[in-house]
Amino acid sequence: MEQYISATYWAITTMVTVGYGDIHPTTSYERMVAIFNMCIASGMYAYIINIVSNMVRQYNTLATKY
Repeated sequence: MEQYISATYWAITTMVTVGYGDIHPTTSYERMVAIFNMCIASGMYAYIINIVSNMVRQYNTLATKY
């Protein structure tokens, strides 16, 4: 189980492009918490980017109608 958690941590860290840094989780519990936090943070980032892109899209639509 330890290897699966470590592999999942590595995969999520790589996909989210957080980096590995000097401070990293050492136990399975810490890795699971880090995985959860990275997933929540990347979801929040995607949501914010979505809001901004929708604002830009609406601005262009209003400019075109004008």
